[in-house]
Amino acid sequence: MRGKLHPESKPGVGTTFEIVLPAKPAAHNSQHEQFARLDQFRCYLLCTDTSVFKDGSNCLRHLGATVKQIASLATLDLQQMSASANAGTYNVLVAVDDNARIDDYQAITEKASDQALHRLVLVRPLENQTVSVENEVFTIVGTRPNLNTTFQYVISVLHGNVAHLLEEEAGSTESARVITREEAERSGRMILVAEDNDINQRVIKSQLDLLGYACDIAANGEEALVLWGKNHYSLLLTDLHMPVLDGYELTAAIRRQEKNGDKRLPILAFTANATKSERKACIDSGMNDYLPKPVPLENLQQKLARWTNQSTGTDVRATSDTDTAVMNTADAVLDVGVLEKLVGADKAIIQSFLHDYKASSQRSAAAIFKAYEGGEWQQVGRIAHALKSSSRSVGALALGEICAELENAGKTQDEKQIHRLMTGFQQTLTAVVESISKRGI
Repeated sequence: MRGKLHPESKPGVGTTFEIVLPAKPAAHNSQHEQFARLDQFRCYLLCTDTSVFKDGSNCLRHLGATVKQIASLATLDLQQMSASANAGTYNVLVAVDDNARIDDYQAITEKASDQALHRLVLVRPLENQTVSVENEVFTIVGTRPNLNTTFQYVISVLHGNVAHLLEEEAGSTESARVITREEAERSGRMILVAEDNDINQRVIKSQLDLLGYACDIAANGEEALVLWGKNHYSLLLTDLHMPVLDGYELTAAIRRQEKNGDKRLPILAFTANATKSERKACIDSGMNDYLPKPVPLENLQQKLARWTNQSTGTDVRATSDTDTAVMNTADAVLDVGVLEKLVGADKAIIQSFLHDYKASSQRSAAAIFKAYEGGEWQQVGRIAHALKSSSRSVGALALGEICAELENAGKTQDEKQIHRLMTGFQQTLTAVVESISKRGI
């Protein structure tokens, strides 16, 4: 086919292939061109990730847009944009910013004139939404697992075609309506979650959404204790091993502060260390019940219903495919069926979780290797503990088991055992990342 193949490999990460193929232009379609082209758009693209900027700008330029990279909102010159605007030319800002403060972008639209800024599109994670229209200029597009798909949504918004995206979303039978905080507080469905791992936070949030509960999430026991003091919750779900204040200390603090005669807060532990001794320790410390991680959706529903006096409501088994279908998605290193049993079988949600886990696991692995090279064996164990839990949640079970062994070896500072495990850790992690990549993520 007279094409070119450019591989780029990174140890412990995998290989990226860039393929260039010659192709003849398709027959001209004037109606399609009129809808899809961006010749009249001057796009200011805010993106700090070099590869995302390259792919996103290529997508926009392919349709005729002029693209200029900006480093931050502070470098955006609205006066210069307004002065350079010509008749029939539209200035637009497209920002890819996972940690964006919505208020900062709202302020930009309030300052800018129509000439300076025709549209502002912010790309960031959105829970249970495709798009969120903030005002007539400002629209948020939810991050999709595939970058090209994300920019297809961005282009639709630039053209003002938001209505059909909202109609699609409203008409979808896959997405359950998320209960509001006010509804949750009135109906006894407001849950406090204490969990330090970001992937596990997303898993439990999605599970509670599916089951008709709302939640506040704290990254450690100290944050959870502050939230408990300010709000009314029907139940606390707490991890046991967290920084600052762990689950046992959090429980003890709450039990000390509960007044005589007050209804005691039901406290449920959930942890990756599913041992009889730990279960006994949970009950002895004042907790009411115990759930091993990862928690299947049906098991979580039953526990929540018991301790919040709720009816079980929707049959959660209907949110995922049959067990046979789940088993067919499994491979040697990544059993996606595990994740489906936790959060349902919606393909977009599964892909989003795997996308985030892939990035998170590679960051954790880099931190483990750094600690390993520095001979910091306890630090190796601490990082492996967090990666163990999220790996088990997404179905990377073999990697989860290796992380559990690294965790134990780190606690005892067993240098020989850690050396023995690290080769298998790297090989298994690489296999998991490759398995996720094969799914187009």
